[in-house]
Amino acid sequence: MPCPKMRDAYMVSDPVFLDKDAVLCTAMNVGYARYGLDGAALEVYGVMIYWRIQPNECTLDSILISCVNLRGFSYSVDS
Repeated sequence: MPCPKMRDAYMVSDPVFLDKDAVLCTAMNVGYARYGLDGAALEVYGVMIYWRIQPNECTLDSILISCVNLRGFSYSVDS
C-alpha cells in the first residue's frame, strides 16, 4: 500500500533537485520502491541522470527493484 505522504515528499523536494543532492534522490528512490511507486522511482532516477547526479549502490538497488516490479517478474526458488 502506497504511503500517502510520498507524493507530498516529492512536491516538497522537487525544487531541492536543483541542488543536485544524491542523498535526497536516493532516499526518494528507496521510499518510492518500498511503497510500490515504481514509476515515480524511475522518474526521480531520470532527474538524477538529467542533472548528472552520480547514483550510488543504494540508488541502483532501488532502481533495479522498481524495474523488476514494473516488468512483473516473479522469483522462485527450486528446492
